[in-house]
Amino acid sequence: MSHSDSPPPPFPRWILAMLAVTALIVLGSAVMVMKGGRRAAPAPPAAGASRGPLVPDEGLEALQIPTFSLVDQNGKPVDHSVFDGRVTILDFSFTNCPFVCPGMTAAMLMLQSELVGTGVRFASISVDPKNDTPEAIRAHADARGVDHERWTWMTGDEAEIRRIVSQSLMFELQDDPTRPITLPDGSVMNNIIHPSRLFLVGPDRRVLALYAFNDPDAIAALRERATAAARLSASLGAGRR
Repeated sequence: MSHSDSPPPPFPRWILAMLAVTALIVLGSAVMVMKGGRRAAPAPPAAGASRGPLVPDEGLEALQIPTFSLVDQNGKPVDHSVFDGRVTILDFSFTNCPFVCPGMTAAMLMLQSELVGTGVRFASISVDPKNDTPEAIRAHADARGVDHERWTWMTGDEAEIRRIVSQSLMFELQDDPTRPITLPDGSVMNNIIHPSRLFLVGPDRRVLALYAFNDPDAIAALRERATAAARLSASLGAGRR
């Protein structure tokens, strides 16, 4: 859906290729891990039509971004208020991840291009704060063409990030020694099991829906739902002024 007089720029071929390759990598693997056991994620919603774009999907009513304190890609303090009053698409990733993260970032970049002018914002929280310093995530984002005015990348205290993912959102977050990752300096780290869905977060920090990054239908539904949610949120905010 376009919100400008001219269409968005075409997607770079590397983004489309990355999505295709990542889809093959994750095909048949577990796509979402919930705390306390593995559960299949709900089917992509039909743009939230039956419940309203700002009403959480069934089963997600208890999920909300908690209060937190981290730092952004510029090394500046950032907290939960980055979500307040905004519709945000959020992912959890880490810069050295060679598995699902490149595809998640590619999907986010496509949405960044498609949702220009809608008011929808983007956020990424690193699950590897040991390696993902503000400088590292800034360089990673710059290399991929991130719009820093609309997309906040966050890192910080490991316990704080674990609290967000495991305690508040109830997803598994743990090391995976079965899939070692070689870092640029030659050292080796464990893979990290983390959420592999894109989160649509409402202006009150409630999780509205979860979407598979490598499913074109899910991404189309996310684009439509996010646009409708942002439009409704803006109209409600104007009505309160």
